[in-house]
Amino acid sequence: MATMTTRRNINIDGLQVQTDLHQLKELSNKLNLATRRPSVVQWKQFLSTAVSGQHDDATIKAIENPTKNENTEDVSARYRRVGQMFEKLRRDLVIMRIEDNKLARKLLDVRSEMNLVRAQKSCAEHADMLDDVTIELEEEEELTGLIKGKPTSLLSAFSPLRNIGVSRMNLNRRRFSIR
Repeated sequence: MATMTTRRNINIDGLQVQTDLHQLKELSNKLNLATRRPSVVQWKQFLSTAVSGQHDDATIKAIENPTKNENTEDVSARYRRVGQMFEKLRRDLVIMRIEDNKLARKLLDVRSEMNLVRAQKSCAEHADMLDDVTIELEEEEELTGLIKGKPTSLLSAFSPLRNIGVSRMNLNRRRFSIR
């Protein structure tokens, strides 16, 4: 029968399951990890002297007044140092923001230049295509001017505009009126 004694301590059929805290304590003891905080060190010294029955006044005063210990810093000095660190971080963040804005501006300029080059390339390709079509049309007019009897089957098969998808159906005169 499983019962729950505490939130983390579980007792299953008389077997105590280890909690995370117990596992952490065992691991820290196994790795010989210890804190270096002066208050914890003083507290452990006080406990060890209390167990042995030796209470000297210096140990009791050090435990009661930890702020008067030589190892602890002045509170205002710590606040000042933390404030200086924050100011340095603020300056670094402002510099990073400025550099980020410069880089973003450069990237936008490069993007606009790329779009401009694409548009110029597309315009050049279309101009070349139109030049080719006009040359082909001029050649066709010269050739058809030489032929007196125009066979319609030959002229309909030879159309340079069909290469780009323009047929007789979508070149209707009514569609392109001058009015």
